[in-house]
Amino acid sequence: MWRAFGQSVTEAAAHAASSDFDARVVKGAQDTFDAFGAWLLRETAHASSRT
Repeated sequence: MWRAFGQSVTEAAAHAASSDFDARVVKGAQDTFDAFGAWLLRETAHASSRT
C-alpha cells in the first residue's frame, strides 16, 4: 500500500513539474512573439517615416 502511495505521489510530482515547464515554455514563446510584434511595428513606423 505504501509503495503504491509513494509511486502515485512521485508520478503526480513529475506531472506537475512537466506542466509547470510546459507553461513556462508557452509563456516564453508568447513573450518572444509579443516582443517581435512590437519591434516590427516600430520598424514599420520608422521605415514609413523615412519615405
